[in-house]
Amino acid sequence: MKRGAIIQLFPVALAATVALASNPAWPQALDAALGRAAVGDGYSELTPGEAEAAKKRAAAQADEAGAQGGQEPGSAEAPVPSTWKDVSAEGDQIAPGYWADPARMSPVAYRELYETAGYIAAGAKGDGEVIDGHTSTQVSFATSETVYINLGESKGIQPGDLYEVFHAERDIIHPVTGAKLGQLVVVDAVIRVIKTAADNSSAQIIHAYETVERGDQIRPYKEVAIPSFDPDRPVTDKKIAGHLVSSKLPKAGYATGDIVYLDVGNASGAEPGDVFNILDRSPVLRRDGSVVKGLPKVVARIRILSTQEHTSTGVIYTSLTSSGKGDPVEFALLR
Repeated sequence: MKRGAIIQLFPVALAATVALASNPAWPQALDAALGRAAVGDGYSELTPGEAEAAKKRAAAQADEAGAQGGQEPGSAEAPVPSTWKDVSAEGDQIAPGYWADPARMSPVAYRELYETAGYIAAGAKGDGEVIDGHTSTQVSFATSETVYINLGESKGIQPGDLYEVFHAERDIIHPVTGAKLGQLVVVDAVIRVIKTAADNSSAQIIHAYETVERGDQIRPYKEVAIPSFDPDRPVTDKKIAGHLVSSKLPKAGYATGDIVYLDVGNASGAEPGDVFNILDRSPVLRRDGSVVKGLPKVVARIRILSTQEHTSTGVIYTSLTSSGKGDPVEFALLR
């Protein structure tokens, strides 16, 4: 058979397959629609004209079978795949629940990164604090070591209770306005209470992200739900602009993988999962020796992990060059 004949017969076969779905005699009609005629134990091919006539006969048989089954002639339709139903749109409206499908969501970060990214707050005050370690001359403590806290049975503490250890790292000053934004609060470890007394307890450090020191604050540990986002959901421009104000590590240049803090928060409309561009406005040296203001070029991108009222925590997930305090940021139409 020539290639042209194959191309001509393909739509014939497809139409006949759909039309004959409810026809009890569909095998014979399908053979006719495909341009095949039984000859002994094999098949012989029909000419294009004969195939067209066979197609019309097959359609007539399908209409007759449909009428006998209570359907309108020519109304036989292939069933719609369930996946189509799940994502179908009514008019220009996405089917309810489509964007909320958990199977479509991506977490903003893995758990350890999210829980230890830190945030800017007015201060770090917990329910109690670490008052000592197993060795009193030791300055800091790590995983598997024993520490003592100033909470005990009088506060309802029981063996097995989990606590989060955290502290205020440093003051965060806005690099452009000079205003104090708060303190950088950092999570140090998770501890499990081993033994209790009336007003104190001993606990084991079961996971240390940072070293634990005397005076570090504690609060009950709660495994929080990590925010997620749909990477395929359309993005509406929020037109949010701000600045990089600091990073988790006190250093001059920020690059891919660094945790950073912005001066925009949920009061500005920022949400976990949002992407922000970091812009470079470095001055440009012209050929004649003059210096002019540079264009706002995108040099890095940040994924927001968490937000507070006026600040947010994010991670730089891609960068072309290093960024630093005071660099402008803007909301990006990206997921």
